[in-house]
Formats: sequence, C-alpha cells, structure tokens
Amino acid sequence: MEIDEINYGIESEFHMLRHFESPSVELTQKLIDSGYSRIQMEAELNEPGSRFWRSFATDILSLLHQIFFNGFSTQIGSNGNIILNGMVKSADYSGGIGTKSVISIEDIEDQNRSRIFFKKNRGIDLLHLEVEILPTTIEFTIILRKTSNNYIFITAFPGEPSMPLPTYDMSNDLRKQCQDYWATHVFLVKSTSC
Repeated sequence: MEIDEINYGIESEFHMLRHFESPSVELTQKLIDSGYSRIQMEAELNEPGSRFWRSFATDILSLLHQIFFNGFSTQIGSNGNIILNGMVKSADYSGGIGTKSVISIEDIEDQNRSRIFFKKNRGIDLLHLEVEILPTTIEFTIILRKTSNNYIFITAFPGEPSMPLPTYDMSNDLRKQCQDYWATHVFLVKSTSC
C-alpha cells in the first residue's frame, strides 16, 4: 500500500476536523471554498473525540505521511475495513501525538466510575466521563475501506483501534459486537470547570 492509493474527499477532510487539534490554514480555506461555514467547522472541532496534536498532523495528507514514516501493522476489522495501527517513538514525541478520548471502563478508577453519565454523541446515547486532563498517547489508528484498485479513507484518531458506533444498517452480529464494545467504553470529555 502506498499513500497515493488512499483516496479521500472533502467530506472526509471535514469529518477529520474532530480528530485534529486545529486544521492547517490551507485546509480551512479549502473547506470554506467547498461551502462549509466557519460555524460548521467550529461545531466539528468541538465534538468530543481523540485529537492529533498540531505538531503531529493538521490534515489527512500530513497524517498519512506521518504514519507511513513511523510504520504500522495492518488488520481487518469486524466490518471488513482495514485498520492501520502503530506507534511513534516516545523519544520523538515525549508529549505524545495527541489526546485519547475513548477508554475502557476497566481503566477508570473505582471512585470515578459513579461519575460516568450518558450523553448524545454522534446521534447516539454513549457513556461519558468528565476529566480535568485528557490522557495523551503515542499510538495511532487509521481506518480504510478496500476497493478493487485503491483504498477509501474512513477515519483516523490517536489511540488504539475501537469498534464503529452501532447503526441499524449493520448486520445483527456486527451491531451486537459494536453495542457490547460501547457498553464497556467511555468517551472522556474535558471538564468545563477547568
């Protein structure tokens, strides 16, 4: 697989605003030229989610260059998508490459589990927990869909692979796997009182 075999459009670039600390000036202008408003972009930037630091990547192309430079392993997800997963050298990124906002309930200290609450996120009621500081990570995940002669970029985020959000257009088995995963994982959101 080569970078130029991975295709993405303006919709993917808009979606990825929720996974970048801040977009490049070029990406912002490209989105405006494509009809997206600053209000739409701000809403996407404010969605809860794992975010790559600006020092690591500011758009899909810079992200792809980073992951190809740092290396990754490839696996097939439950829904048939291709998952690229890897880590950077911690010595190169002592502060990590971004924040991680999805963690297992098992990784939350017992005294904090009572603070978990449901909130709509991406149109679905999901578990959330407010934290003062989001954890950082040196791990990255890229999700692609294979076509006959290339790959379609789906999403990317700092952190380990996760399951898609459950939707009714999935097979019953896949939807159940996704529901089970999201019943045991929490979205971390930065506390507004900080």
